[in-house]
Amino acid sequence: MAELHYAAKPRRMAHFIHLICIIGLTISGFYIRFPFFYGGMDVMKWIHYVLMYIVGINLILRIIYCFFTVDKGAYKDLAIGWKDIKNTPAVLMYYAHLKDDYPNIATYASLQKITYDVFWVLLLIQGFTGFSLMWREELLSWCAGPFGGVAIAAAWMRVFHYIGMWIFVIFTTIHVYLSVHEGFPIMMHWVFWKKFPGLKEEWESHLK
Repeated sequence: MAELHYAAKPRRMAHFIHLICIIGLTISGFYIRFPFFYGGMDVMKWIHYVLMYIVGINLILRIIYCFFTVDKGAYKDLAIGWKDIKNTPAVLMYYAHLKDDYPNIATYASLQKITYDVFWVLLLIQGFTGFSLMWREELLSWCAGPFGGVAIAAAWMRVFHYIGMWIFVIFTTIHVYLSVHEGFPIMMHWVFWKKFPGLKEEWESHLK
């Protein structure tokens, strides 16, 4: 049975900031690509750019927190080892309702680790493709040749950025569903930033 792990406040704060930014970036990004009301382009672009900087700074601070603070061992929670690889089939069977017991071997399950690690990499890709649309000459001149020019390279960056957004939407939707369905008590802890009375008992009964 998985144990209840209370998250440190900096982790929850970074998670909350990331959540708000992803929601705002998705909505504003959709509007920039497909305007669904008149007269909001300047505001939506401003929101998108501001949140882009915030999510980038949040990522940098989160990495610093993982490696250089009192919680510097936090990065180990996301490291994927051989035990995680061997445990993945059991995790998949559990989520497919073919196995009753949650195969817990660490703070995060193997699929969680993979998802979170992919998020970090995808954020960097989204950051580069997003910035390259703002500063085409400065960031894309090195690859103008293979793409056939800066304008064409920028067009491809827009495609990659758009695909990355959909990957975020899909992964986030799955993450929210599993958080509510499989770990609602601990999700409440992450959202409201406090230890609720009886939360540990509720979490254990939730997993029975």
